[in-house]
Amino acid sequence: MLKETIPENVQYKSVMILDSSLRPYVGRAAFKEWTPREAFMRGFRRSAKIIAILFILPLPLAFMEPFAFMAWGSLTLGGLILVLGPYLHLKYWGESRSFFFVDGECPHCHASGRLNPYISTAFLEEFT
Repeated sequence: MLKETIPENVQYKSVMILDSSLRPYVGRAAFKEWTPREAFMRGFRRSAKIIAILFILPLPLAFMEPFAFMAWGSLTLGGLILVLGPYLHLKYWGESRSFFFVDGECPHCHASGRLNPYISTAFLEEFT
């Protein structure tokens, strides 16, 4: 979802890649184990990026109807900061091992290469 630079001290482990019919393909995942401080800061940075993007999106509507925006905009932006922000931070903070890519065969097109995460970066033994 968000482009992330690959940190130092990345470890590699053999994993299974599963396609939609659950056929296994062998791959090698690059992952990192985070210290508690690194996990906290990473959770803050990732959630701040998402909240900043979502915060900026409705701002042009404030120029079209400023008085209505004061009502629904304050609720929307407040919800982003007070509800979604802490939720995302706790979600990313709890990720003690994250993967960055899997070297292997694509289950759909059967091309060898680097498979990047789409939404979740949590490290698992099997990737679907």
